[in-house]
Formats: sequence, C-alpha cells, structure tokens
Amino acid sequence: MCDKLACQQHLRERGVRAPELLGQIDSFADFEERFPARQYAAVFIKSRYGSSAAGVLALRRHHDGRMLAYSSARMDSDGVIYNHLRVSRYEHRAEIKALVDALALQGAYAERWLPK
Repeated sequence: MCDKLACQQHLRERGVRAPELLGQIDSFADFEERFPARQYAAVFIKSRYGSSAAGVLALRRHHDGRMLAYSSARMDSDGVIYNHLRVSRYEHRAEIKALVDALALQGAYAERWLPK
C-alpha cells in the first residue's frame, strides 16, 4: 500500500502522467555515475516505502559539484535514518551522500524533479 515505486509504475502503465522515473539506486556513487548533474540537475530521491513525503530528498546539483538538498529525513549519530516533521536543508556533500546512502539501503529510487 505504501510502495511509492510500485504506485508510480502502476500509474504510468495506465497512462497517468508522472515525472520521469530514473530508477532504483544502490548508493550515492551509483546515483552520480548513472545520473550526472549536467543531465539531471534536479531530482527527487525517494525511499521506496512510506507515506507521503517521508524519506523524500529534493536534490539540486550544479555541474561544478555544488549541491543543495531538502528533506524531512534525518540521521542520528548512529547512522539510523528517521523522518522528522521539520524539513532540513543540506549543503554539504558528505551529509547528502550519507542520506542518499541510507535511503538506498531502503530501496530508494530517483525521479526527475519537474519545475512548476
């Protein structure tokens, strides 16, 4: 019921418009290799399971390596990821990498961020 990836695939198979699905990611390194910033500057990385925006990371990247991410996902000092009601801003590559790696362990996937 809360499988976001399966839901998006189900909708697309039935002709419902949805953002471009980039695919499941295994790690931050995997994500960067398969989806370079020049081609995919703005993406959502989503935890496969969970309700609403839980485990969603909105990521903007510049081709020179700068990044900016927003997410309600947070990590404690032991590396355990949890959802927080307040959205956090992440600017440091190491923090973003750690979050993406933690989400990837939960079956995260990426989709294109469409401008409004």
